[in-house]
Amino acid sequence: MMHNISQIVSAMVVLAALPVVSTDDWRGFRGMEKEGRCDSVVGPLTWSPSYNVAWKTVIPGRGHSSPIVSENAVYVATAYERDASSVVQNVLNYVLSLLTLVITTAGVRVSLSGLSSRPRKLEQAWQHLRFFLFIQLLGAVTIIVLWGRHLFNPDDDTIRLWLISLAMVLSCLVLASLFVPLCVRQHLLTGLFALAATGVSVWILRRKAGVFPGTGTTGLVLTALVILPALFGLVLSVAHLVSRRRLSETQNSKDVAPERLVRRPFVVTGSVALVAALAPFLLVLFRAADYQIPDSYILDTRVKPDLGWGWAGAYLVLLLLGMAGGRAKFVRDRMAARFSLQPMFLATALILATLFLMRAGSGVRPQESVRAILCVDAKTGDIRWTCEGLVGRKRAESQMVTGASPTLVTEDERIYGYFGEDGLLCVSTTGQLLWKKAEPVFRGQFGVGTSPVVKDKILIVVSDTRESAKFPAFIAACDGISGQCLWKKERKCHTVDAAYGTPLLRSLGGRPVVLVQGWYDVKGYDLATGQELWSYPLAHEAKHLVASLVSTKDRLYVTGAKQTVALDLSKVGSGGDPTLWSTPIAGEKSATPVLANGLLFLVTEVGVAFCLDAQTGEVLWKKRLGGRYFSSVLALGDRVLFTSEAGQTTIVAADKEFQLLAKNSLGEPIYASFVPMGNRLLVRTTKHIYCLAEEEQR
Repeated sequence: MMHNISQIVSAMVVLAALPVVSTDDWRGFRGMEKEGRCDSVVGPLTWSPSYNVAWKTVIPGRGHSSPIVSENAVYVATAYERDASSVVQNVLNYVLSLLTLVITTAGVRVSLSGLSSRPRKLEQAWQHLRFFLFIQLLGAVTIIVLWGRHLFNPDDDTIRLWLISLAMVLSCLVLASLFVPLCVRQHLLTGLFALAATGVSVWILRRKAGVFPGTGTTGLVLTALVILPALFGLVLSVAHLVSRRRLSETQNSKDVAPERLVRRPFVVTGSVALVAALAPFLLVLFRAADYQIPDSYILDTRVKPDLGWGWAGAYLVLLLLGMAGGRAKFVRDRMAARFSLQPMFLATALILATLFLMRAGSGVRPQESVRAILCVDAKTGDIRWTCEGLVGRKRAESQMVTGASPTLVTEDERIYGYFGEDGLLCVSTTGQLLWKKAEPVFRGQFGVGTSPVVKDKILIVVSDTRESAKFPAFIAACDGISGQCLWKKERKCHTVDAAYGTPLLRSLGGRPVVLVQGWYDVKGYDLATGQELWSYPLAHEAKHLVASLVSTKDRLYVTGAKQTVALDLSKVGSGGDPTLWSTPIAGEKSATPVLANGLLFLVTEVGVAFCLDAQTGEVLWKKRLGGRYFSSVLALGDRVLFTSEAGQTTIVAADKEFQLLAKNSLGEPIYASFVPMGNRLLVRTTKHIYCLAEEEQR
């Protein structure tokens, strides 16, 4: 009897020492060991923004990370910008906008007053060319002032900041001299200013910014933009002195103003120039055509003028009015008589150039980027706490690129977050910041997408960034308690784009192994030491590697751009061919698939869903769902959920024949994946976290 009691006590001690994972827990990307499937949870079959919604919570900021669940709490990562501007910086922004407003009004008036109806076609052609160039530069200056910080993200790169600033200075110098006769002293003043601006730029770039002279193509462009104002100023000064000596009589020339303020040919020239000036802006504005971002999102969120769309509208209206007529007597007579517009325009252009140099040299960071972890009450949806663990410079974002795309992972009352270039973060379940570090570093065109995984207090992060000498691809392990790096191994990556798949943890041969799909192979690393155990060559054969690995006890399923492959885990690394089957599917940028009832379900980015026999690879059915798909496929009991970017979720039976069970929409874009929680479902949209449940099960 005593022997049996001691055995029971020993067994209880062993069980107590094992990590306890609740059936309701969803500890990381796709539930970690659950790999995107949950047999004990079904959740509601139908829902809408107002039906079967237990609660919904607004999540501040943006992020595509899926929620995770642990002990009646929901954790989610997010990123948002916080205005860090001082009063001086805000005043500077208003001054820059006001100066641009003056340039728009005075500049158009000055340029039009310099037009004349001379009969010779060569002179008319020169006037048209000069007016065309003026409108081009005026549009460029306005765009840089209003949209430069959002379009080009200069705060993210020192050289980019100076390239924009020097281009702005050069544009202002040319604007200030286009419609002024060479003999006027304003040319000499502009030339001397250009020489002084070059000297100041070189001094700041070398002493403070430390980016001059640059290297490579960018360095050559930077050097050219520094030297060009000096050359322009030198030529302008010499031309002025020569003109003063030879053509002093032109000071009394009266053939500088036409009889009418605006002539029809120049209205056409100016309109064409305005369209030509706006075309590059629109191309940059909608550069996200590669991402196929909705226009409304670009205008409302990604690209916006510093002081609102009202200012942008005012500039455009003034420009069009000046080109179209401006015949009002007050404008033509009284304003022209009381104010000398040429000196005003010249002074405004030079002051604007000076302020841009000052702002670039001061290293102003108008906004700071915050990376945070939030805890939400699983029953009520109330936000319990927010831990702002990482605060840094603003990063470029788009509809698909956010500062918080990787899903969190949890183990032993610790929450780990990976924010790519911003670093790693560890927070306790009470919201206390335990540690943070700025590495590992990830650099990718579309931001970081791979999520961290953890086992036995070892945190694994893969950074398959675009191959470069400065940011090589690697896999790293960190101590979950202290954050110290345990090991780090370099990897071979693509030269064009980064990889976004999340590593998979499996127990092979009695030891934990990290499985990672790369561009050229699938590798297995020892969790404790980072030793490469084996590598099987299996090329992805495309630019974008998005889907993560899926496995059973003895099989590994790899989703490639042109084929889906099943590998025998017992044969991988043994020297033989572990390929069990290979099915040709055009799956570049496919979402991570899921296994259910011996079937493999996957969906491509363009919305084509497949059901494959997991044993043979035979395609059992193929169905076009419509839309674009980025969310991982989820299996709940005998149901499979496919969620589109537009927020529509198609639920089908986990069966060999296609059976549509329901189609639901929350009316908001969705990039995260659904998460089961008891008899409820969680999903993060671009604005909220929804908790979906049948009314009788709440």
